[in-house]
Amino acid sequence: MKKLLSVFTFTLLTLIARGYDFKVDGLCYNHWSNSNEVYVTYEQEPWFNDGGAYPSLSGDITIPNTVVYDGITYSVTRISCNAFSCCSSLTSVIIPNSVTAIDTGAFTNSSLYNDPSNWIDNVLYIDSCLIKAKENITETCEILSGTRLVASDAFYNCSSLFSVTIPNSVTNIGYSAFTDCSSLTSVYYTGSIADWCNIDFASNPVKYARNLYINGNLLTDIIIPDEIKEIKAYTFSGCSSLTSVIIPNSVTSIGFGAFSGCSSLSTITIPSNVTNIEGNAFSGCSALTSLHIESHTPPTLSYDCFSKTPLSVIFVPSNTSTIYESLWGSDYLYIESGNEVELTIHVETPGSLAASIVEKGYMPIAINKLTVTGSLNDTDFSFIKNNMLSLYDLDMKGIDNTTLPDEVFKNNQNRLLYVVLPDNVNAISTSAFSGCTSLTSVVIPSVLTNIGDYAFEGCSALTSIIIPFNVKSIGNHVFSNCTSLIKVSLPTTLRNIGSSAFETCSSLSSVTIPSSVIRIGGRAFANCTSLSSVIIPSSVASIGGGAFSGCSSLASLSISNSVTSIEEGVFDGCISLSSVTIPSSVTSIKELAFSKCKSLTTITIGSGVENISSYAFSECSSLDTITCLGGNPPVVKEQFATINPSVCKLYVPQYALVDYIMAPVWGTFVNMEGIEVNYKLSLTISEGCKIIFQNKEYTDTTEISIAGGSEMAIQLLQHESYNGLSIRYNGIEYVSEMDAEGNLTLPAIKGDSKLEITNSLTGINSATTNRLRAWQAEGTIFAEVDASVSAVMVYDVAGRLMNEYHHNGNYQVITLPALNEVNILKMIGKDGNVTAYKLM
Repeated sequence: MKKLLSVFTFTLLTLIARGYDFKVDGLCYNHWSNSNEVYVTYEQEPWFNDGGAYPSLSGDITIPNTVVYDGITYSVTRISCNAFSCCSSLTSVIIPNSVTAIDTGAFTNSSLYNDPSNWIDNVLYIDSCLIKAKENITETCEILSGTRLVASDAFYNCSSLFSVTIPNSVTNIGYSAFTDCSSLTSVYYTGSIADWCNIDFASNPVKYARNLYINGNLLTDIIIPDEIKEIKAYTFSGCSSLTSVIIPNSVTSIGFGAFSGCSSLSTITIPSNVTNIEGNAFSGCSALTSLHIESHTPPTLSYDCFSKTPLSVIFVPSNTSTIYESLWGSDYLYIESGNEVELTIHVETPGSLAASIVEKGYMPIAINKLTVTGSLNDTDFSFIKNNMLSLYDLDMKGIDNTTLPDEVFKNNQNRLLYVVLPDNVNAISTSAFSGCTSLTSVVIPSVLTNIGDYAFEGCSALTSIIIPFNVKSIGNHVFSNCTSLIKVSLPTTLRNIGSSAFETCSSLSSVTIPSSVIRIGGRAFANCTSLSSVIIPSSVASIGGGAFSGCSSLASLSISNSVTSIEEGVFDGCISLSSVTIPSSVTSIKELAFSKCKSLTTITIGSGVENISSYAFSECSSLDTITCLGGNPPVVKEQFATINPSVCKLYVPQYALVDYIMAPVWGTFVNMEGIEVNYKLSLTISEGCKIIFQNKEYTDTTEISIAGGSEMAIQLLQHESYNGLSIRYNGIEYVSEMDAEGNLTLPAIKGDSKLEITNSLTGINSATTNRLRAWQAEGTIFAEVDASVSAVMVYDVAGRLMNEYHHNGNYQVITLPALNEVNILKMIGKDGNVTAYKLM
């Protein structure tokens, strides 16, 4: 009996192990019944045998388009699950265009599993198994026209993929097809809105990409065609660029998660024929504050339809608010069409708002729209915030107040959607609207000069803001966590962007930093995950640590030649950055400055960089080329973290090649190559001076391009007649080294440099005019002023205004930050006269 059982078991295992219909040229196939199609399968089940699916298969193999067996020609259309599993000796597989599907696990644990170089393009977007291989897909992917199915897990964990094009032939997108595509920012679809609405989504790539383009146009507002009967599950999930949707009466059902994560959608109208809204349909619509329902019979709601939204006001047909509240709950303010309560009231005596409303015959709790004039005090503002709980529209344009109380509407208990600030208000107080999650728009007057810290922090439904011309500074955390903010207009007079000013404004895709800005605070734009490009203007002298950290969509970056330091973690986690140029003005690149920028392949380090943190580029796994332009190798204390000096290419100035070879850390780079480098010499010559340099006369300010390592020999003509002569080369005085004939040899140029020749006391660290003086020391400008002075203006040597001080008092010594090595200071007298100083 035992022997019979053993034979039975062996036979059963043999049948399990041998699962193919026939074998041709070493490959096994199974036949589709009632068709002329076959699929490639395994020779033996890899999980029941040692040696894998094909114990003797190795090297390069080619799967044919067709195969002939028993005189019949079959088309090869599929590669089955486990077909090449555990084939550890395969080096490449050529897959024909006849193959339209590759089952999950077809190459699991084979030698090809981790080698993306072995796959041809037409397979990468229809398979569901090449998970590890496709991690190295970079930049863009265009799915072949004619593809019907994007299979489950097809692009799972393709962390470098930032755009994908989907043809209108696709009818199904499988579960987790684009999960963990952390760099994906754009999805391009070649069909129409109607075609897109007809796709069956198990998951939607737009959930990760956020931006959907239909026939090349970014989807911001759409009209769904009348032919659509239902909006399917996940159809517009994650489309953060979508601001408005018109749903036709033909639609009867809104599917699961259909609009989930549409973070810019602030309001939507549900037509009368919709009878069912599935779970999570609008979940995560962080700007959705109001809803218009046209049906007298409330549609059926499944669970969490409006979870993680600030929805507070629902407009319903007449005489239906009671039934809507009974079925949809009491969390919302239901306003019946045509029955809104509006009131315009004048407050003659501050503190009398409540009494004035009652005197008019209104119940404060029932008012939906309020226009108020006159004067309000803290009692009135508190009454609006805490007692007018049905108020969603507040117009304060006509009140006399020039300031608002601190935290005036912080975490307001009413349903404020729209606010108009007083015409005369010049400051928005600290935390004025902090936590007002329903606030959709606020009208700010042009006279405003100051916005306090945290003023709009956490206003998650606020979609756009215009900051007036007179505002010079945006305080700390002013717009942090305004997750629906997609448009910001900054004034051309802005000087300072405070710390965390726009942190976690995750819908902000672009921002123009004015050329007036001199400081960007720490974490100012951190975690602005939709921000795709940034130009830092030449006025900016300081960028705080972590200013752009976590900006995962940031692919284009321009740093101006005024920035002197790349601070700690400033671009940490900018995973879409592929190339960066550090200007010559920068002297240090600090800890984690570009950490986790895993798409970064090349970086150019300017000639002025003196110090680089060992962890400045940690976890930059794609970095393969570094160009250092400085003649003096920057100091790196330890070997670069995660940069392999045996693989990464290093380009350095040809004249300094030996210096880099001998330098710590740099000398470990195997692939080092010298290149020719030119530097910029900024030549400043005061009036009356003349020099000869490279056989050419110079008498004024200019810029010269000079080959790196070149000798800097000059001759100063008529030097004996100059008074208070000063020759400064990169801030160091060299006048004492000039010979009797005016000849002077300066150190060879090794980076962008400055040569300043002056013939008066303006070249010294202090300057005098009568009693008033100005001087510069240890990063600070000191200026004596008295009642005759109206203003002090500080410029850099290029004439850009860096700071200003307005004086209307008695004698004192004022201090201003010295943002540059050399500054031009102008004292403007009340009589209009101007006195200029050059400070070093």
